[in-house]
Parts: sequence; structure tokens; C-alpha cells
Amino acid sequence: MKNQLNRQRLMEMAGLSEDLSKTKGQYTFTSRDGVFSVLYRNQPVGDGDFDRGSDSFWLNHSSLDHQKSFDTWEDVINYYIENRIVK
Repeated sequence: MKNQLNRQRLMEMAGLSEDLSKTKGQYTFTSRDGVFSVLYRNQPVGDGDFDRGSDSFWLNHSSLDHQKSFDTWEDVINYYIENRIVK
């Protein structure tokens, strides 16, 4: 029970709830239980997870040689927008 409360608090501090869906332009960030997906026009273009230890979102995408970290869900979306990643 205590671990669940700590997890919930960390998720809230990161701007997440158990289920989250945020849209910016044609991109959507969805999260469930710390695992997220990025959609472009409702098609998946990336995924990752929220790491409590580093307090960061870690993105997996075929254009990256390694995972990339972000502080907020909005930083993830902005990366896609700035780099015009659509698949």
C-alpha cells in the first residue's frame, strides 16, 4: 500500500495520473501505469516509460540510437514536433 501511494505521488508530481491523454497539435501523448505512447494522427510513432529513479520519461524511437530522456510529457511532444517525426 505504501509503495502504491509513493508511486501515485511521483506520477502526480510528473504531471501524470494512472491514465493520461494529452494532445498538442496532431500529436497525442497517452500514458497508463507509467508506460506511454506518442501518436501522430492517431497512429503510434513512439513509446517509452516513466522512470521513477531518474524522474524522467525515456523515449524509444527507431530514429534514435539509444533512449532519450525528457522531463515532462510536453517535452516529449515538442521533440516530435520540432523534429517533424511522423512515423
